[in-house]
Amino acid sequence: MAEVTVEERAMGAVIGSLVADAAGQPLHWIYDVNRLDKVLKGRESTPEFVDPGQGPFYRQPTGAQSGYGDQTLALLKALVEGKGFEIQLYRQQLYKTFGPNSDYDVKSKPKTQDQVQTGGYRHASIKAFLTAYEATKEKTGLSPDPQMDGVAKIAPIVSLYAGNPKLPEYVEEVVRVTQDDNLAVKCSIAAAAVLEQFILQPPAEGFLEKMKNRPELSVIASKLPEILKLRGTAHREVVQTIGSSCAIPGNLLNSLHCLLVTPSLSDYPATVRLTMAAGGCNCSRLSFVGACVGAAVGSRGIPADWIKKTQHGDAIKKLSKDLVALRASV
Repeated sequence: MAEVTVEERAMGAVIGSLVADAAGQPLHWIYDVNRLDKVLKGRESTPEFVDPGQGPFYRQPTGAQSGYGDQTLALLKALVEGKGFEIQLYRQQLYKTFGPNSDYDVKSKPKTQDQVQTGGYRHASIKAFLTAYEATKEKTGLSPDPQMDGVAKIAPIVSLYAGNPKLPEYVEEVVRVTQDDNLAVKCSIAAAAVLEQFILQPPAEGFLEKMKNRPELSVIASKLPEILKLRGTAHREVVQTIGSSCAIPGNLLNSLHCLLVTPSLSDYPATVRLTMAAGGCNCSRLSFVGACVGAAVGSRGIPADWIKKTQHGDAIKKLSKDLVALRASV
């Protein structure tokens, strides 16, 4: 089997992030694992793309992105349009994605029979961004906001700038557009360092032990020995113990545990299914785990039928290819 190139890994990271988010979106924010088990009864081994969606806070069509995936997609579009990171283009794309007359403008949208709002769910940081953007404020990020959004959306910026020493600066700029929060920035830089490593060279078993002393991971360094010891513990159990909410650093640590318990990282569906069925804020974890395992297997290792089930899957593939083509010029 031919070795996967850096370009294929970079494409795989972006596609893998967005496809994983879409696959898990119908189960997003189901914190009651007993209810989650009832939803998945009879399809425990294939929890992806449940139709219709069963999330308790919002309902988007199966195959659509969550609010995390749509932040990632907005960044991807802005990077391709700007042929690199241009903060104003990113802000414009975010406003277009989440602002008036978007799928997230739910004022006129109906509720389901079980009284769940249809349409997308605007995160607190997105609401704050929209208000600040409309007021033409220089700073548009919410403070404090120690949530997983920044970690979840890093795939496009890392895929474009992996190997560039300015990557941490770009990650910080991206995060602060919606989250003016130091912990969110530090966790996103830590996640970017892991994903960058996966893109630049094939991930090997023991990757976290080798990376644990890197300065980018200092924000979670004290917690890593505990996560490493839990390699043999079932992933859902770890997520429920650490906490399945969107809060960081816990949800980043949950994501790293998923990557640890599947050390070969050669099976994209099997890895993301672990995160999908662990409950809570699975989509934020899926966006990062999907990016890492997508980089590990390369763009050709992501199931074609999963891409087809993802809304705008062909456009995502095209945008990812266009993004990676820019690597030589940035």
